[in-house]
Amino acid sequence: MQFSEIPGHQEIKSRLIQSKLNDRVAHAQLFLGETGYGTLALARAWAAYLNCEEPTETDSCGVCNSCRRIKKLEDPDVHFSFPVVNTTSAYTKDDSLTKYPSLEFLDVFKETLIEFPFIDKDSWKEKISEEKEINFSARELRSISKRLTLKPFNNGYKIMIIWLPEFFGNEGNIILKTIEEPTPNTVLLFCSEDINNVLSTILSRVQTIRVMPISNESLSSYCKDVLNYGEEETNLKVPLAQGNIANIYRADSDLNIPIQDFFINWLRVVYSSSKIHYLNKITEEFNNSNKYERSLFFTFGLSLIRNAWLFKHGVLELSQIPPKFHDFIKNFSKLINDTIMQKLYELFESRQYLYQRNSNVKLLFYELSLQTMSIFINYKQ
Repeated sequence: MQFSEIPGHQEIKSRLIQSKLNDRVAHAQLFLGETGYGTLALARAWAAYLNCEEPTETDSCGVCNSCRRIKKLEDPDVHFSFPVVNTTSAYTKDDSLTKYPSLEFLDVFKETLIEFPFIDKDSWKEKISEEKEINFSARELRSISKRLTLKPFNNGYKIMIIWLPEFFGNEGNIILKTIEEPTPNTVLLFCSEDINNVLSTILSRVQTIRVMPISNESLSSYCKDVLNYGEEETNLKVPLAQGNIANIYRADSDLNIPIQDFFINWLRVVYSSSKIHYLNKITEEFNNSNKYERSLFFTFGLSLIRNAWLFKHGVLELSQIPPKFHDFIKNFSKLINDTIMQKLYELFESRQYLYQRNSNVKLLFYELSLQTMSIFINYKQ
């Protein structure tokens, strides 16, 4: 994995490279960012740069022995630790390095990373178990310290990439001494999607690197240059991704319902209060949709409301919007004024926030519909 394979985050990449060039590499770092922002990918690219035999001022070379081994996830000096479901190895008293829990899932983990380097915790959980919870056992955490005491195979750093430390639980304190007193040339790279559940004792001992959403400009370039998307497909997917590269990869087959059409039909229902009798049916449709579809409903809604308002004020041209939405944007922009736009946008943002925090889906959507209907009735032009 190289920095060039990850869209955006140029400031982080430059800062990391400069720390290596200045011989000021922190021995424990936390890459902190939400799902799809590229925390694990950045840690892998950083590991490759640290042990590259011929690094440049912008990236690892990608062709030396170390880079080739790391790309294939076969480097003996780069270790991984990640949450798994509990198996018998989590409870055995055998503390040897042939028995730690994540070892049982290492091949699956490597295959998944090679296939899709921007994996998130939900897809990983689905990959290994849809029913059981994932976590780090005490045995897994003890293995981190033990693996880092091994003699290095090469002359570079011994690196431990620890993915999702928010699943440590109180057992996480087991590795505090490893963080505080690392063996020479050892680097621990933590990758988290949820700072609220990372132990404060861990946070206080690492250098935190905040990974922000990937910019639309970077995602657009990635779509065109790497994924070979056309202009229309790029313009449709990038605004909906919200800086999350994993959303770019979601195919239309992931949708049980065409969510863009669903949103437009829903808006027509709530705009015309005479169609309120359709509300129960459309609420059931939303309730029966999957998690990604519901999330996309809010993202797409916010994007469409914003675009209609920008088009109304001449800031946005139809050429910048996918053709299938031209008629809707033209018509909807005639129906909204600044007050409606502001209230709709604030309403969608607040309900999106509640949805992300696991509110009752059916009740949330029904209440959103009634509130939207009320806005149109009270502030219609």
